[in-house]
Amino acid sequence: MEQGSYKKNDIVRLTIEDIGNDGEGIGKADGYTLFVKDAVIGDIIEARITKCKKNYGYARVEKVVTPSPFRVEPQCPFHRQCGGCQIQAMSYERQLAYKQNKVRNHLQRIGGFSPEQTDAVMEPIVGMEEPWHYRNKAQYPVGYDREGNLVTGFYAGRTHDIIANTDCPLGPPENKAILEAVLSYMKENNVSAYRENTGEGLVRHVLIRTGFSSGEIMVCLVINGKELPGEDKLVERLTGVRLEGGRLGEAGLADGGGQAVAGEEMAAGACDRTAQLEAGKAPHKRLVSVSINVNREKTNVIMGKEMRVLWGRGWIEDSLRVLDSADFGEAGGAEDRSADSDEKVTFRISPLSFYQVNPRQTEKLYSLALEYAGLTGKETVWDLYCGIGTISLFMAKRAKKVYGVEVIPQAIEDARENARRNRITNAEFFVGKAEEVLPGFYKGEPLTVSEGNPVGTAENRPDGLTESSSDGKALKTNGMDRAENGKVTAEVQMCHPDVIVVDPPRKGCDEKCLETMLAMQPGRIVYVSCDPATLARDLKILCVGGYEIKRVRAVDQFGHTGHVETVCLLSKLNVEHHIEVDVNLDEMDLTAAESKATYEEIKAYVKEKTGLQVSNLYIAQVKRKCGIVERVNYNLPKSEDSRQPKCPPEKEKAIIEALRHFWMI
Repeated sequence: MEQGSYKKNDIVRLTIEDIGNDGEGIGKADGYTLFVKDAVIGDIIEARITKCKKNYGYARVEKVVTPSPFRVEPQCPFHRQCGGCQIQAMSYERQLAYKQNKVRNHLQRIGGFSPEQTDAVMEPIVGMEEPWHYRNKAQYPVGYDREGNLVTGFYAGRTHDIIANTDCPLGPPENKAILEAVLSYMKENNVSAYRENTGEGLVRHVLIRTGFSSGEIMVCLVINGKELPGEDKLVERLTGVRLEGGRLGEAGLADGGGQAVAGEEMAAGACDRTAQLEAGKAPHKRLVSVSINVNREKTNVIMGKEMRVLWGRGWIEDSLRVLDSADFGEAGGAEDRSADSDEKVTFRISPLSFYQVNPRQTEKLYSLALEYAGLTGKETVWDLYCGIGTISLFMAKRAKKVYGVEVIPQAIEDARENARRNRITNAEFFVGKAEEVLPGFYKGEPLTVSEGNPVGTAENRPDGLTESSSDGKALKTNGMDRAENGKVTAEVQMCHPDVIVVDPPRKGCDEKCLETMLAMQPGRIVYVSCDPATLARDLKILCVGGYEIKRVRAVDQFGHTGHVETVCLLSKLNVEHHIEVDVNLDEMDLTAAESKATYEEIKAYVKEKTGLQVSNLYIAQVKRKCGIVERVNYNLPKSEDSRQPKCPPEKEKAIIEALRHFWMI
């Protein structure tokens, strides 16, 4: 029904019959659809219309006439004003049902998958045992209220007006004391807050990160300048904050000079904290890092690029365990029987690092991704959008080789350091956009290990697919030994991995990235998504390209919000439905790979693209290296003692490109 006689500020009575994508209630007044913030499915309410469109409108709750059986009392007094928790008034069990249906509906409506298909592959959502105080990171804007008082908290929904709140129930309890210490320092030292409308003022945000397994805390002030007045006084304030068991700074870190403890002491502390976890004890919380981040741009982007440590070190550590999915329950009551897991990865996390905000659920999410990958120790894996290597290093524990791609250089440095700290040597990391690095590599464009970088690391370079030797000259092997006796080369394994893992931002995978994934034809694709709408869109493309969905499971990473993570397994179509056939190649004219292009076509392509002339012998040698079994061994020597010429590296590279062009590898 169209808008009709309804207008802004009209009061209407509604029965909330459904829930929208962002958790808003949906009801109808005489057939006119209204989206109502803070309404719960099953509520009967009086609502005030705030905006009218032709076929639908928006409203806010004025009065709950009859509460829904799913309505609960929110823990946060600011839940309606704050833009953070859209569905806190809904029972947690109903939140999980809403998110499960959200994923299912997007798969059907956007992905075009039938109800039968989605029901066959969807598994129960993974809920939290305790859906409060789960966030390990929060970024608090600093500003002024209408009376000019210095405040920090969160932005009101769809605005940049700060709601003064230092005690968010989603964050760790110690955040409140830390924020109050920052505000006290600012007031005592006349440090101004940033004003968005003028671009003046100094402190913009306070970033707090906590390692849930380590107990380590980081505080970073984002400032509109190069330095803070009385930086030593800020450090004194923060290290003097008292929590249970002592002061924040009582970690053996502070020596009056702001230096971090020696690495041996850190390692010993990490071992103690791991023992605490395995004994079921919460780790002792303590401050290990105070820093400033410089952001002088007039922008909504929170963090700048320049960092400076004021006290301690520039990072915290946290560990994630590999868990057994059989222990996962939908919500509360699922005992975590994997607390004594020996499989865990420790990460170094800087202020700019991407790291999932809910570490307990992240263990479940990544453990599912690892399970879906089906690794046996023989596989080559590409991890796209790898961040600081969280999923990559999970996979490396069970894979033969893992390659990670990430656009943020600092994150790649953290990934490399994380690999070293965990003594993982079978992971390499490349700097660049996944949608550029992966297609570029597949086309034979540059990926180089630069001089001076440690073993097992890599960067994008414009000078060819090579590894730099100590004298700066390119090595012929691309940093990996060429396999002999017909075995597939490492370069070919990179081009045709067994598994590709993607964990893209909310916008999903780039089109070029999806095209290259399809061209590389991995046996399995594991897709980790933070937006079921773009997930459904991308799954549709991958399934049209020859894959089928095998498993889908939602994971509640963000309780009391409308957001949900999803992990999905895709397999090449019919890869598990095949029959073994004995084939006598001598009775066939061509193998399947040979049928894609003749030797003359390959030679013509190489000549046209590179100007090089290649022989049938060279083509046959490269084909064997790429795992293409030949029907006939061309140009056999007349005696077994004869020595055949080996294909030069530049011609081998040109032939590999031709094989890619003809989709033979």
